[in-house]
This record gives sequence, C-alpha cells and structure tokens, in this order.
Amino acid sequence: MPLPLIILTVLLTPFILAMLSNIAFGTKIHKTIACYWSLGVSFLVFSAGHFFLTDGMVAIVPPFIPLAKVLVYITGILEFFIGISLFIPKLRRKAALLACIVILVFFSANIYAAFAHIPVGGYKHGPIWLLARTPVQAILAAWAYFLCYKEKLGPA
Repeated sequence: MPLPLIILTVLLTPFILAMLSNIAFGTKIHKTIACYWSLGVSFLVFSAGHFFLTDGMVAIVPPFIPLAKVLVYITGILEFFIGISLFIPKLRRKAALLACIVILVFFSANIYAAFAHIPVGGYKHGPIWLLARTPVQAILAAWAYFLCYKEKLGPA
C-alpha cells in the first residue's frame, strides 16, 4: 500500500469509527477522537519510521544538511513527543501547533527527495510522488490546526 494511503488510513480510521459511534449512540466524540487517536497515533507511526527506516529517512535529507542521521533521530524523537502530547490535554494545543510547523518544515525534504529521484518509499517516481504527498501533508496540517489547535477539546 502506498505511503499516502497508509497515512490516510491511520488518520481516518479512528475518526470514521467515532463518527459511526456518534450516529449509532448519539455520542459527541468525533473531534476528540480525531485529535487524540487519529493525529496522535499518526505521529507515533511517523516517529517509528525514523528509527526503523533510518537509512531511507537519511536519504531524503538534502546533502548540504550536516549530521543527517542524527537529525533523523532527533526529528523522530520530536514526532514521538508530538504524538504523546496530543493525548495530554494541557499539551495538546501546543503539540498541534508544533505538528503544523513540523509538517511544513519536513515538506522541504519531500521536495528534495522527489526532484532528486531518491529511490526510497516511492520517491523513485520523482515529482509525481510529491504531488501525491502534497495533499496528504496539507490534510495533516489542516487536521492538526482545525481539530486539535483551534478546537477546544475536553479530556477523554
């Protein structure tokens, strides 16, 4: 399954299940689930990629950036803390804002990988792959902003 579809599946599955619960049982949990489970779990999955697919992540770091492997591990730790923080009510809004920033900053690595034809994770398809990832990253950023940062959610 291509990476954008995996990301959308991880993001949308808890949200869709919560929406079905809303319909079936009259609950009002879909926005809470969208923030905690959908985005939080997504960032934990993204984080794991930095540790289990390190060489692929290093390959998409532009060569002018020093200590690429260290940077990949640091950003993996950052994504882990964003994911965990989305489950903590006091940290959720800051984590969501940081998620938006991270998504925007990491997009530059995706641009480099696509145009340099780095053959990892589908990037071998070049700029076409970038076009497939762009809407997914826009969805992630909008999700973080509108459902976790802007929306005031209670504890769950």
